[in-house]
Amino acid sequence: MSKTVIIGNCEQYIEQFLIENMFEIVHLFDNRFADERIKNHADLSVLRINKKIFAVSKEQSGVINHLTLKGYDVRTIETGIKCIYPDDCRLNFIITNNKAFGNKKAVSDDLIEVFDECSIEFKDVKQGYAKCSSIVLDKAVITDDESIHKALINEGIEVLLIEKRDVVLNGFDYGFIGGASFVDDLSRTVYFFGDIRKHRSYQAIEAFISNHGYSIEHIPEKPLTDIGGAVII
Repeated sequence: MSKTVIIGNCEQYIEQFLIENMFEIVHLFDNRFADERIKNHADLSVLRINKKIFAVSKEQSGVINHLTLKGYDVRTIETGIKCIYPDDCRLNFIITNNKAFGNKKAVSDDLIEVFDECSIEFKDVKQGYAKCSSIVLDKAVITDDESIHKALINEGIEVLLIEKRDVVLNGFDYGFIGGASFVDDLSRTVYFFGDIRKHRSYQAIEAFISNHGYSIEHIPEKPLTDIGGAVII
């Protein structure tokens, strides 16, 4: 059965990888208010809150229409996403264990209203790119950010802290592990946009994923690349 992922523009081999894994692709529009280098990153424009609710930047009309036609409850985030940090992080949050982790300077009133409605407690962390920096496995998390690691530990959430700098992000010194991956909880699979075996923390990552009952799919011999992740429908 085909599933759907929302992604930005990326290399053809990444799209082929998704197609081979039975995913239908929905492309984001370029966000004219975001930095040119990350203007179509999914983790900056779309946030899945639970099985039925999505928060979407109001500029992403194509995604909004697609989700609405599929019967999802789509909440349009009216607060403008801009290219200045942390205004580009309006939807960049980790949601796990009925808690949302992100930078309080980035969260908007309209998103807080959705969190409250869904009984999700907001927790402030220093890192604005929270979702970019993390992989959420049901109730456990892999992250390359120390502030997120500390916050999760304080909340009693199991977390693996990994090394940075082994992820490519065009135009930047390095990218983030969350932006180079996405998780399908239904099939319990973590998909990586590149060769995760090249990451210096690979053994710890592979063991953590396996211990939580997930498997790995990746693209051998391709650079592990941050494309802004993918939002699964």
